[in-house]
This record gives sequence, C-alpha cells and structure tokens, in this order.
Amino acid sequence: MPVPAAPPGGLTVEQRDAVGRSEFFRDLLPDVLDELVPAMEVSRLAPGAALFRSGHVGHRLWVVLEGRVGVTTSRRDRLLAVMEAGDVIGEVQVFDPAPWAFGATAMGRAVVASAARDDVLTWVGRHTEVSAHLLQRMARQLAVRSRAGQEPPAADAGARVAREVLALADRYTVDGVVRHALTQQQLADIVGLSRERLNKVLGELCDRRWIVVGRGHLTVLDRDALEAHAHHLPAGALVHTRGTA
Repeated sequence: MPVPAAPPGGLTVEQRDAVGRSEFFRDLLPDVLDELVPAMEVSRLAPGAALFRSGHVGHRLWVVLEGRVGVTTSRRDRLLAVMEAGDVIGEVQVFDPAPWAFGATAMGRAVVASAARDDVLTWVGRHTEVSAHLLQRMARQLAVRSRAGQEPPAADAGARVAREVLALADRYTVDGVVRHALTQQQLADIVGLSRERLNKVLGELCDRRWIVVGRGHLTVLDRDALEAHAHHLPAGALVHTRGTA
C-alpha cells in the first residue's frame, strides 16, 4: 500500500534535501527516503509555540528544518535539550506511543517537517534496512542514557559542565568562537544545575584559563584540559595518551 500523499504544506525540494541531510535519514538511500517524503508535511512555528506538550500521546516523527526547538521537562519547563536543523524528535514514540514525558516548544521562529506514526510504520515495514538503522540509533541512545545513569554525584558538576561546553564547541564554533546563543539559565537547565552553581563552575573553568565566557558565546582555550576534566582524568592524561597512540 503506498504511503498517502501529504496535505497542503508538503515539502519543497530544498526541504526534502534538508530532511535527507539529517542524522536520522542521511545514511538511507535516496529512493528509500523518497517513499516517505510525500507523507510529510511542514509546519511553521511562531516563537513559544508548542510542538507538543508533556502528557500528549506521541503520534508523529518530527524533523527540525530551521530554527530551534527546546525540549523541556513537564515540571517548570526546565530545558533538557536544544534541537536544531537536522535533529529528529519522536522516533522512539513511533514504536511506543506512550504519552510524552517531555514537551517541545519553538525557541524563536522554527520550521519542522513531520510524518504521522502510521505512515512511518508502513514505510519501515517495507524496508528492513530502515528497521536495522532505527535499532542501531535506539541502541546508541540507550547507551548514552546508561552512561548518564552512572554519573558521579552532583558534587562533580564540573565534569558535566565541561562535557556540555565540549558539545557546544563541536556544534557552534564559528571562527574560533562558540556562538551557542543560550542564556545562562538555559545552559544551567541542560546540565541540571542551578544558575548560581553553573556560574560558579564556569568561573572556575575561566580561572583555570580553559575557557572565556561571554553573553551567548564562549571560547575554548584548552580543549585537552576540558576533555580530561570531563572524563575524570588527571591533567595531561589525554595529551599523554595521544602522544603514545
């Protein structure tokens, strides 16, 4: 049975290409992706608009095309993650349509593409390579969550902040500056600290001359030191390891 065509608001050629470049879809053959694209539709979100709310049943797979979407907890809307162009939301809920444990809200204007759960399941059922791809992706997510469950006590907040700084650097560095455009409260929410505690940790990293912090941006001065701190290694351990590899 063919996947139903999209209602008005379907993808343009440029938007289809953007979906194909996303981490979730980029390893699939273009012909395989093209079978799902006609079932996808595009939504334009105003700042603060909810993509979905905690407690709603997941029934769509979402791909961020433009802008940012913040994933938040059900309590006090604490920010958990920032999803940007190429990021996918809801792949687990496609197979387990339980109520969402979190919500998603546009952080400024955003454009997303989505496909209904039934259409995605029909598509997956026709392609074993897609099923294998999804299983690998979910296995990686479980591994990440397992490592998170083994986090040391909250007293070692420095390692968590160092890991987040490195993740931001990998994603947002432009001309040597990490232009993440997050507020301190948003960054504190992501790493699970109070704003006051985050400021103290950032101050400690600055005092060690590992980073320089500005409003909405930062600069990494010593990545090796940050990586060692993030993984609870002695100072210089990563440099030594790389030198003997």
